[in-house]
Amino acid sequence: MIHVGPLSRYVEDLELLLPLLGGPDGRDPFIAPVPLRSSSEVELEKLRGAFFVDNGVVPASEETAQVVRDAVEALSHAGLRFDEARPEGIEDTVELHAGLLRGWDGGALVRSLLEASGTPEERSMLTRYLEAPAEGPEKLVELRDRWDRLCERALAFFERYDLMVSPVHAEPALTPEELPNYYQGASYTMTQNLTGWPAAVVRAGTSSKELPIGVQITAAPWRDDVALAGAKCVEEALGGWRPPSI
Repeated sequence: MIHVGPLSRYVEDLELLLPLLGGPDGRDPFIAPVPLRSSSEVELEKLRGAFFVDNGVVPASEETAQVVRDAVEALSHAGLRFDEARPEGIEDTVELHAGLLRGWDGGALVRSLLEASGTPEERSMLTRYLEAPAEGPEKLVELRDRWDRLCERALAFFERYDLMVSPVHAEPALTPEELPNYYQGASYTMTQNLTGWPAAVVRAGTSSKELPIGVQITAAPWRDDVALAGAKCVEEALGGWRPPSI
């Protein structure tokens, strides 16, 4: 779902739709019978949070790191207690993410995704995944094993914490000229891509170039309500979405 506008309006719409869309339907084998919770019922003051500005792949820029700390301060005012900590193993996410997309099938998976979406290869940012040689099923078995072990180690993180604050990207929003440098900095969202954890992104500051800086609020599996409650708190404290100045 793509949303442009204040997060609070998006959450209201989402929580009206989720009861209609969520839950087992007798057709989709991947839906778990997990109760839906409302973000309005989350008591932030009872939660424990963690944050980090360096995922072991590339540290966040000074501006981005400061915005993450501003978000942590806003949530602390709401009653959360914070430690600076990150899940074990996330420094491997770039290598694992890239391998799962291109390191074993010679780009066949990405080609099928582009074809299904109607996106020409030359217009996609995924072209890097189409160039790798196929390494065969043995490589896939290795990658799946590493993926499982990453998820297992990382899940233990939420035995200690309820909510995690981190950058969305190592840098503020990039200009078109800077997009070739996008990949390593985007490793902050690759963790959630691999674990499947619920995460909400909200604007929390502005760079010296007048470009938005977002933060990522992540919660434990199936606790979308906690991620949304944290994101709403940050938006209310730090201004959140605003129309572009261009």
